[in-house]
Amino acid sequence: MKTLTATILGLNSDASQALKLDIEAAIPHGFVLEWVTLSDKTVDVMFINHHFLDSKSIQNYLQQHPDVHYLCLEYNATLAGKILDNQLYYPFENSTDLTAWLRLKFVHIAPKVQHIPLNLSKYIEEMLVARNSFLRLYQHSEDLAIIDTRTERVFVQPSLSIQQFFSPNLEQSYAKSSRVNAAQGYFVIADLKIWLWELLYPARAAFSAQELMPYHCYRLVQWPQFSPSKERKLLLKMAALFARGAEIEYVMRKANCSAQQVKEFIYLTQLLGMSEQIPNQEARFLVHNVEQESTSMGIFQGLFGKLRRKLGM
Repeated sequence: MKTLTATILGLNSDASQALKLDIEAAIPHGFVLEWVTLSDKTVDVMFINHHFLDSKSIQNYLQQHPDVHYLCLEYNATLAGKILDNQLYYPFENSTDLTAWLRLKFVHIAPKVQHIPLNLSKYIEEMLVARNSFLRLYQHSEDLAIIDTRTERVFVQPSLSIQQFFSPNLEQSYAKSSRVNAAQGYFVIADLKIWLWELLYPARAAFSAQELMPYHCYRLVQWPQFSPSKERKLLLKMAALFARGAEIEYVMRKANCSAQQVKEFIYLTQLLGMSEQIPNQEARFLVHNVEQESTSMGIFQGLFGKLRRKLGM
């Protein structure tokens, strides 16, 4: 069993205690919840009264602990149990939205994907074209997700599995307004690119990415949201370098990673419109520049050494 640490902020003790029981009932199988305070230890997930989210102390804590996931709490009996734009509405007794949200954030099981369906990349490209309005992702007439291409949001069926997403039977078409309305009332809402990254990254080895030349340069135009994992530190290093424009070989050296790891990162960020190839002269980090700086520093240190010996220093 995996333990998740959590805390509730900004509610009175009675409301907080009642909500804890409801949240515990929504925990995915294989997890147990431990309630803590911020002074005890770093938490995995925070439930914050929406009136307190912008307070200085909470904002400072979130900036100092970027790995922490959080939901804002707002009282709304009509929307009880729903999650909309990172807002969890209470009171509720059985929230499928919360269960799906927790599973999405904390259940990191690499899908057993041997081959990526040929049409999947095409579907993703269509999802990122704003003029496509609403798209319907389905399998055997069952709606799995509704994509709002204009706002880059997705309404996901709570029970959607990794296997369904990578199934060769997956289909996509334009969505009628009736399906869109039905999905908005039942499906879980998420940021489209964050949702796609969290689905695609664990299956990255199955993609047939083209070979990249070590001297090619890329720039990150939008940061993916990296979930807590053993690769997160490496991903953050690569993202930080590519954010300013970097040569592939430079990133491999500086982040101490393989060509395959960089290729997978570039392929997925390109697929999701998060990075772009740039001319070498626009890149901030180049191996050639580092070698030149090292050579210049060596010459300078040599001259300085000779000067010290002449002056008897």
